[in-house]
Amino acid sequence: MKYYKNHARIMMLMVMVAVVMMACGSGDETSEDIVDTEKNEQTVEAFFPFLADTRLIYEGEGSEYADAVVYYDYIDNNQAQRRRQTAGTTIGEIIHREEGVVTLRYSEEEFYSFFSLFEEEPNREEILLKEPLEVGNEWVLEDGRKRSINDVSVPIKTKHGDFDAIEVVTESDEAVQIHYYAQDIGLVKSVFKANGDETGIVTQLAAIEENIPWEVNVRIYYPEWEDEGSLYQSYLMEVRTNESVEKKLTDYLQKEPPVETAAATLQESMMINSLERNKDEQQVKVDFNAAITEVGMGSDFESQMLQSITNTLAYYFNVESVVISVEDGPYETGHFYLGPEDFLVPDNENAEKI
Repeated sequence: MKYYKNHARIMMLMVMVAVVMMACGSGDETSEDIVDTEKNEQTVEAFFPFLADTRLIYEGEGSEYADAVVYYDYIDNNQAQRRRQTAGTTIGEIIHREEGVVTLRYSEEEFYSFFSLFEEEPNREEILLKEPLEVGNEWVLEDGRKRSINDVSVPIKTKHGDFDAIEVVTESDEAVQIHYYAQDIGLVKSVFKANGDETGIVTQLAAIEENIPWEVNVRIYYPEWEDEGSLYQSYLMEVRTNESVEKKLTDYLQKEPPVETAAATLQESMMINSLERNKDEQQVKVDFNAAITEVGMGSDFESQMLQSITNTLAYYFNVESVVISVEDGPYETGHFYLGPEDFLVPDNENAEKI
């Protein structure tokens, strides 16, 4: 009986060991799956997301230009257009995110309007973040600065909250700049220190406002019924990520002015088909639907309408001339003909604010 008791105990022990080993084996597989999932999350898409209809508000110390507001105007698969508004200027940027690399391809200062820059020729090639998101990954920028990932789990405290961030350090002979990126948000803090500067310039995330539009200043010019001048009214136009600026400007040009002596610049049937800015020529091309030439009007009023369109678009795009076309062809009525080489220039001499 003693033999059988010991044998039973041994058999029971072997069964328990087998169960534990199976559990451990199952646990190992799960751990690997978790690790794989974590690895999959360590991507530039996770740490440099393109956030639609979201305003990222940053507060800074050490410089009057350290505060900033970031907004994504357009998002198109692997590329996005964002604006960075500071006390000094607003910068429009085109960022590409593909094959594990985030690259700044285009940058334009004094960008106060809202329209697509996707067709602009690249003027930058700066890698902002690059996989693998691991310590020791480094690359050299076009200007000779060295950028590297120094840590992948840095605790960062900001006014908006606490984050576990990737630390990216950019070094030059004159200064060191550190960027901290958090998952699902992007940049949460940056530090810039010139050589010999102990405090530096610090910018940190203070707030995130979601489901919110960007506000752009527009000045709409209206033709007057009797006088040969025009009136104008300023508005704050709300535009959301990927929203058509053609549609938004059409809506505002169709607005009735707040006075009876002037008329809406466009009638309800008139629509802007497309807008194209040429930065080098300081010119914008606007194409309308056929209704703009089909509605009969007197030559004086038509002249004021064309001038109001020109003044409005020249102000909005900050350009010196406007080319008007209709369904990709010339603008032609019984009073005026405007071909592809013809352009109009803004004339605010007789314009009065309402």
